Amino acid sequence: MPEPVTDHGSRSPGSRRPRGLVGLPARVLARRVWIRFETDDVLTRAGAMSFFMVFSLFPAFLLLVALLGLLPRADVSDRLLSYPRQVLPREAAGLVETTLEQLREGAGTPLLSLGAGAALWAASSGMVSVINALNVAFRVREPRSWWRRRLVAVALTVGLTVFMVTALLLVVFGG
Repeated sequence: MPEPVTDHGSRSPGSRRPRGLVGLPARVLARRVWIRFETDDVLTRAGAMSFFMVFSLFPAFLLLVALLGLLPRADVSDRLLSYPRQVLPREAAGLVETTLEQLREGAGTPLLSLGAGAALWAASSGMVSVINALNVAFRVREPRSWWRRRLVAVALTVGLTVFMVTALLLVVFGG
């Protein structure tokens, strides 16, 4: 006996459809989505992820400035430090340039390691908030202790950083 024809299209036989959502009226579907939106506290979790991502920018800038101070060619770092003048108001650009110049003059391995550690910790905090949000969305209770969760977040952060740097290098230097 032939199998019944389904509306799966090109889906593989093992793929699943969203249970209980097919054929629902739009009003009922919207109500269910709204209830899940409220119970999962989506806006608070999105705010936490945004906060940690913005919070991780400042240590990342510290790391980049420390790396700039280690560059052997001063003209490259001078050119890079001149960019704030082009995008910021005069007073803000002067403040940023003064701060970056002081950081560049004092750049060394202590500043580099401090910047790297702070950037890694802040970015992995963002990754922990992503893990927490996904656990809530998929109704999963976190089985790992806080330090194992942090190690997973650090590993994911390092992996994502390597991926992004590789992609950026391919775009800049690739054919």
